Amino acid sequence: MTAVASAKPLAGRLVVVTRPRAQAQAFATLLEEAGATVLLVPTIVIEPPASWEPLDRALDGIGDYRWAVFTSVNGVEMTRRRLEQRGREAGVLRGRRLAAIGPATAGALREPRARA
Repeated sequence: MTAVASAKPLAGRLVVVTRPRAQAQAFATLLEEAGATVLLVPTIVIEPPASWEPLDRALDGIGDYRWAVFTSVNGVEMTRRRLEQRGREAGVLRGRRLAAIGPATAGALREPRARA
């Protein structure tokens, strides 16, 4: 093993990345920079639900809720897209306490608009 290879903590390791294709590359690049060999194997696809009815009902009754909890960046983005599709803005969440699972989700909530 060369000195350069040994300086990389993931040298000689194979890492399988299961994120959706559109979200995998940045993570894969970080792993490769750390010396890993990366295999992209997306196990999920992010797509709209079969029915928007449960989310629409929750958004229509948002005034009845004290909290809105988001568990992923994808959840934040899909909620924003749905609000836009219905001619509403994320401002409907004002007055609610917002919770985010993880720093990336918190960052997505702080963004003024969803990423395209």
